[in-house]
Amino acid sequence: MKRFLVAFAFVVLGAFGATGAHATCADGYFEYGTDCIESKFEITTIEMDADTTFSFYISAMGTFYVDWGDQVQEIIRANTTETLYSHTYTAGGVKTIRFGGLATGYSTVSRLNQASVVPDMAAIRFFTGTLDRWQFDESGSEINIANISGTISAIFPTIGDGGTYATQPRFYMTFANAQNFIGPLSANLFMGLHGNAVHGMWYQTFSGCTNLGGTIPENLFANVSGIGDYIFCNTFLSCSSLTGGIPKDLFKNISGTAQYAFANTFQGCSNLTGVIPKDLFKNIVGDAKRYMFYRCFTGDSNLTGYIWPELFSGIVGNIAGMFEHAFRYTGLYTACPCGTHQYITGYESEWTNKVSCAVGLKSNEHWYNGQCSAICDAGITQLKTSTGLNFPLTATKLTTPSINIGHNNTVCYVPLATGSANSAINVTYGGGVYHTLVPDDITPNGFTGQPVSQ
Repeated sequence: MKRFLVAFAFVVLGAFGATGAHATCADGYFEYGTDCIESKFEITTIEMDADTTFSFYISAMGTFYVDWGDQVQEIIRANTTETLYSHTYTAGGVKTIRFGGLATGYSTVSRLNQASVVPDMAAIRFFTGTLDRWQFDESGSEINIANISGTISAIFPTIGDGGTYATQPRFYMTFANAQNFIGPLSANLFMGLHGNAVHGMWYQTFSGCTNLGGTIPENLFANVSGIGDYIFCNTFLSCSSLTGGIPKDLFKNISGTAQYAFANTFQGCSNLTGVIPKDLFKNIVGDAKRYMFYRCFTGDSNLTGYIWPELFSGIVGNIAGMFEHAFRYTGLYTACPCGTHQYITGYESEWTNKVSCAVGLKSNEHWYNGQCSAICDAGITQLKTSTGLNFPLTATKLTTPSINIGHNNTVCYVPLATGSANSAINVTYGGGVYHTLVPDDITPNGFTGQPVSQ
């Protein structure tokens, strides 16, 4: 709380501010009586009608301030009972709602249950609608959110080293079903959270935010370590407007294994693009847990490439449902591309025909400058020179011109490159000099010319 100029010496505080008092506050602060409260987190609403009510739940202890735009409310909480707070606007329009204060403790109650339709205890959540199992049955105030800014964890921080329900905030459904929330997400949204995670910490946080655009910030969850059941379950479920790739360090300090930890995390994020980073789950090490990656990437039709052999290399064993439909309806390969071979991980039966591929030439295939060809099957496989040079013969013409070799009524080919080179056959054609080039000298990457840079 930062104090600036007090205009009157006599102050009488009301439930929503002060009467007869005035403070001049700097940018980033809002006035409450004679005090200036730091605005740590803000919501911008859509255009709302008059008499619209905006609500949210808090289950944390502490003192909090809400600048509704037309009055300020102080909320003093000595317990962690989940409570609904509401404000009805007399006039319509776009509103900016600013939040200040600090949590001093969190609820130790957990309602995590796959059969339950009751949201778990969240430090704060703006989802006030009703749920029917996994579906949003009725919308609440969350649909009035157009955008957010600031750092919500500056109000609901990790207390001490975290690691327990009482000291680590949960953001279960905090922005769920905010269908008019356009984004993008700020990298500072959860800045400062640290220590060990707790179960369900980001369970359904942005689930149903179908218009949330922009990219996922690289360090959104960067400083929280450990893992918990349901920790990222449904986090971005149905966020179909998110774009760009999945950041490789998104879960960089998350370690261990837990049930439902990444179930449905990116399901329905149909505009995420690129390859799944091979180090995305590099610290997920330990015994297999049920439904840990259930439908994690289902419906992400613009993801490409293959499943890296090392993507789940830290998991020991398998368990029913762990990868069920994890890559269903994605753009990932169902067969390894030419020039690579399938890497067997032991999880293939749950990958709906998606494959893991090892970068290593098959004995009967050759890669050349982004193209692939089977080896010649005419009864000869190489062009051998009297000076000891060997050049693989391919079944298809990879360059024009090429050296054409006929044998057993079949034509095979040796690629030619421009210029000249040592240890090569140099050929003059059309006024230019070409040289033979062994196809294997260009490493296949399995992405049809896309660079592997994970």
